[in-house]
Amino acid sequence: WVSRRGGKPGKRQQASLTKLHEATDHKDRAGRCQPAPQPARDHHTLLTEQQAQEKNLLMLFYSHRRGLVNPLGPVVRCAIAWRLPPRRKFIIIFSMSPFNPDHPLLAWLLEGDVAIQYQVWRDLLDETRPELQARIATEGWGAHFLRLRRPDGHWGQGFYRPKWTSTHYTLLDLKQLAITPDHPAIRASVEEIAATRKAADGGVNPSDAIKQSDVCINGMFLQYAAYFHLSPQALRSIVDFLLEVQMPDGGFNCQSNRGGAGHSSLHSTLSVLEGIAEYAHNGYTYRLEELQTVAEAGRAFILQHRLFRSDRTGAVIDPRFLMLSYPSRWRYDILRALDYLRLVGQPDDSRLEDALAALLGKRRVDGTWPLQARHPGQTHFEMEQPGRSSRWNTLRALRVLGHFRPSALLNETLP
Repeated sequence: WVSRRGGKPGKRQQASLTKLHEATDHKDRAGRCQPAPQPARDHHTLLTEQQAQEKNLLMLFYSHRRGLVNPLGPVVRCAIAWRLPPRRKFIIIFSMSPFNPDHPLLAWLLEGDVAIQYQVWRDLLDETRPELQARIATEGWGAHFLRLRRPDGHWGQGFYRPKWTSTHYTLLDLKQLAITPDHPAIRASVEEIAATRKAADGGVNPSDAIKQSDVCINGMFLQYAAYFHLSPQALRSIVDFLLEVQMPDGGFNCQSNRGGAGHSSLHSTLSVLEGIAEYAHNGYTYRLEELQTVAEAGRAFILQHRLFRSDRTGAVIDPRFLMLSYPSRWRYDILRALDYLRLVGQPDDSRLEDALAALLGKRRVDGTWPLQARHPGQTHFEMEQPGRSSRWNTLRALRVLGHFRPSALLNETLP
């Protein structure tokens, strides 16, 4: 409810609500039109009376009801404005989902692997489906990864060999599928790494010959270890290590504690920022304020480069930053960066324009985004084929645009 004075509806207003419920054609399976459950993120749209009049809510809603997204940003699927004495304007929002579940593009996404289905419901339709998340471990890609786990708790030939089939990158893959965080076998593998691969500097280190731990690896480890709820005590040395290696320009570089580096790397910076975000999200508190300060500086570093440009010349740093790959592994690209910024609630910023325009420019006529590249190396299996429409990239692009540019999707209508 939004009114000039605020507050909850009284008895008379509630009676009017009941009549509106009966009048509307947006009903649940039992024939009732009721507010949707409160979403995980607060998507309330607060409008003044003048704004409501200017937007002409009823006409605006009905003119877009067949689109991919609804017209008020955080989508209002059933919005009604009317006047009650003494001169109050009320807006009732029955749905907070930013996307239309009836659109063919979402139907196509929901035909994908159960991990895709779960994240579509969670991130595009604002509905938690725990039964879908539970199925990730027993079918599709998640089950495939788990079948390849060795009796000693590792994948491939150990913690970091061969690269993409190693324990490290398989755990990162499982985290990105959003598999249930309390899976006992996965948690045991994470605990084994923390117990056996710590170096003298406190970081996890796959190498016996190189004494300095790798910054990127530790950023990624922090991400999946926090997701799978490694004990706070086991993560302390990882946090200490990462705080020690931040560079003066605000970012990180995996060479800073090895051969030396004078400038941060977008690859390393984003890996660490993703780890910090997961650490904070899962309720860890050790040196959290320092980590949040570090993350703010890291985001400023990324924005300073407009996500893919030199801060000195404006030239594209690396054309591969503009290629849409998945899984990203340790490599940086604009979609991975935008998805991170969406996740942490980054407000709109003019320095995002170039990256968002590049992302929109990669959209196909059918509304999907392709898998443009894959990183060379042996893999367990291929989730998607390069050159074809990618459910992973389409899902990630839609949740990015739903956060930063919902207006860019307003003209997408049902055939």
